[in-house]
Amino acid sequence: MLVRYLKGAGASLFIGMLLFFLTVPFHRDYIKTQLLFVALYNYFCCLLGAVLFFVLTKVKMESAYWMGFPLFIVLGFLASLSFPPLYFIFVAGSFVFYFVQPVKNKVLSSILAVSGPLLLVILLLVI
Repeated sequence: MLVRYLKGAGASLFIGMLLFFLTVPFHRDYIKTQLLFVALYNYFCCLLGAVLFFVLTKVKMESAYWMGFPLFIVLGFLASLSFPPLYFIFVAGSFVFYFVQPVKNKVLSSILAVSGPLLLVILLLVI
């Protein structure tokens, strides 16, 4: 379960950081704070995603993989209600969290888990 959370959260954070730079106008003075906020909120929302995925596996819905996508999109929408400018980031992040769950390869799972935090560290160092 922890591997599923980490690979989903890492991939979600990677997409979230990319979308943050493409869609959200940011203030140069507060960019590091904004990046850290998006990262922490992303990991919190991924906990909700892990719980939802656990529930889906318990009701045997993982066999109908495509049926989970609307639930995760709704989860992303609900997570973004308190921060409307970040709507697209959290919906896409939730979608990606679910999308990477079927990955069974350990190397690819490790790459997915590390990709988001690595991009965050690079952005924090560069900016």
